[in-house]
Amino acid sequence: MSASQSLNTIWRGHQSSLVYLGLFILIYLMLRSLKKTTIQSKIIGSLISGGVNPALANIVFAQACHETGNFTSPVFLLNNNCFGMRPPQEYIIATGEQFGYAKYNSIEDSAQAMSVYLSAHGITGNIQTVDQYVNSLHDQAYFEADLQEYINGVTYFYNLYFGQ
Repeated sequence: MSASQSLNTIWRGHQSSLVYLGLFILIYLMLRSLKKTTIQSKIIGSLISGGVNPALANIVFAQACHETGNFTSPVFLLNNNCFGMRPPQEYIIATGEQFGYAKYNSIEDSAQAMSVYLSAHGITGNIQTVDQYVNSLHDQAYFEADLQEYINGVTYFYNLYFGQ
């Protein structure tokens, strides 16, 4: 077998490996996207069932993305805490605390707790923009970050998921 035939044989072997690698990457990305879609539908569905109107639910979902680093933070992964909520208060549906944050049985419970929080603080469907929503949270001292930084973070994820 000549050197060029050997190289062709090796190349063909690598081509099939590349095809398998490409398929693996495609399947991985599809599953990752499906997981995010499932999280999105769970959070938005729970918010709406808790009385949050759909437009505001989208903004609150963007907040969850910001709070959790797009659902990668340990507080989200270990506590099912989508919003960085602190230990239970009278209006929060939580099972306890871990790492100084409320711990929930499910993503849906965390979203339901946020619905209750929003209702208890009069943050309602009158809100039309991310800026209005974040300013309402800021008025309640909900977060510790710089106001503009928080607005930018929520806006980024809102645009990412809802293309506005």
